[in-house]
Amino acid sequence: MRGENTNDDPNPEVGEGWEPNDGDSTPIRTSLIMLLSAITRGIEAVKALFISWTVQRRWCVLQLLEDIAGNELRKLELLIPDFYVWFSQLPS
Repeated sequence: MRGENTNDDPNPEVGEGWEPNDGDSTPIRTSLIMLLSAITRGIEAVKALFISWTVQRRWCVLQLLEDIAGNELRKLELLIPDFYVWFSQLPS
């Protein structure tokens, strides 16, 4: 899923094309930083953060995470068994 590119000066390293059009003015790069911090605090922090976001923002942040820090996405996949099944079933 591609978000609407809302960057005035797009930089592919910080989320060009992954800015979700979800009414949240938080830049996607900031959301990614929040997720990286949550990963260091464990599964409950990750769950709480994901639940607080729209479905579109969740997927955009995951896509950006894969693009920029794939090793961190692998940590999530190890931290949460059946990660993508779990991720898809989060309440919206």
